[in-house]
Amino acid sequence: GVVDFIDFQFWPVFNVADACVVVGGILLVIAGFRAPAP
Repeated sequence: GVVDFIDFQFWPVFNVADACVVVGGILLVIAGFRAPAP
């Protein structure tokens, strides 16, 4: 993850960039499984 300037002790270090990476990766996996076979 990316180091944030504000560190919440009660919240895991997670920001918008990390969320985009995770969501993008999941969408790529789903798209790969849903792709029709040639």
